[in-house]
Amino acid sequence: MRKLVVSVLLSSLCVSAAFAAPKSVQKLPPAMVNVTVAKKVNWQPKIEVTGSLAALQGVTIKAEVIGKITKIHADSGLDVKKGDLLFEIDPSVLQAQLKEARAAYALSEINYNRAAELYKKNAVSKASLDTLKEKMQSASANIEEITAELNQHIVEAPFDGKLGLSKVDLGDMVTEGEPLINLQQLNPLRVDFTVPEVYFGHINKGDKITFTSDSYPGQQFKGTVYATESVVDKNTRSLAVRASVPNDNNKLMPGMFVEVTLFLGKTEASVAVPQSAIVYSEAGTYVYKIVKGHAVKTKVTLGKRGTEGILIKQGVNAGDQVVSAGTNKVYEGAQVVAMNMIGNHHENH
Repeated sequence: MRKLVVSVLLSSLCVSAAFAAPKSVQKLPPAMVNVTVAKKVNWQPKIEVTGSLAALQGVTIKAEVIGKITKIHADSGLDVKKGDLLFEIDPSVLQAQLKEARAAYALSEINYNRAAELYKKNAVSKASLDTLKEKMQSASANIEEITAELNQHIVEAPFDGKLGLSKVDLGDMVTEGEPLINLQQLNPLRVDFTVPEVYFGHINKGDKITFTSDSYPGQQFKGTVYATESVVDKNTRSLAVRASVPNDNNKLMPGMFVEVTLFLGKTEASVAVPQSAIVYSEAGTYVYKIVKGHAVKTKVTLGKRGTEGILIKQGVNAGDQVVSAGTNKVYEGAQVVAMNMIGNHHENH
């Protein structure tokens, strides 16, 4: 009988132990995750497109007359000012004609002035005086005509800029309309690009842009929109936009391909979390907020992607802690330990 009682007691103890054990076995250790703090950011809508640089003013300077190149002042790549002499196309014939025309005018002026004095004394008729005046005016007009022709033989810079490569050499014979050299105004430059027509109502004069070029990896340049096309391209349904870009050190050149970011409207206050913090499911999108060391599954409404991460319209406030790496390790109510927060804590101390 005693043996039977002992056996029953032992069996009861074993059964009790069997039911108590799973409680300690099922208690999972805290999940080791990375945690980040939701940031308050100033976000601004933007468009990313491609574009190209161009000179605000650019021209291929061409010969206006036929003749021989007798002087070249336009060194290739030279910076020039408006009015600087670039080329001279043999002006010797016209210079001689101008000298002769000036002499003819001087003589006609003397004759007219002499006749005017005699006319006062009634020694010359009014008709004779008018004839001499006409000859003087004709001589003056001849000077102006020759001077205008002579100016076509003297090629000057029409505006400040940088010269390209000279296309002619000293002594070359050129014809009317033959290219001599390119001249580009390099500071400021302009950026030309197009945007989809749906953005037409959002683009304004003064909007800011940034852009990058493969020629300068890692560098960012800035500009300002100053004009848009007056019509939308009916084939591409896009709108041409033009921005001005400072180029004080002449690092940029017309024709360069650039990646443009156009900022639209005003900046807006928003909250951002890293892309890695977002969990996607059939039920929607959510994050795991950390509340008193535990994960709280929180549904969120997403906004646009910003430079600081994904913008959150609803569900997370600035300052909230969310799991940014290791979301696959946690579940609703799970105890978590923030590895990166521990590291930062030690570093700060």
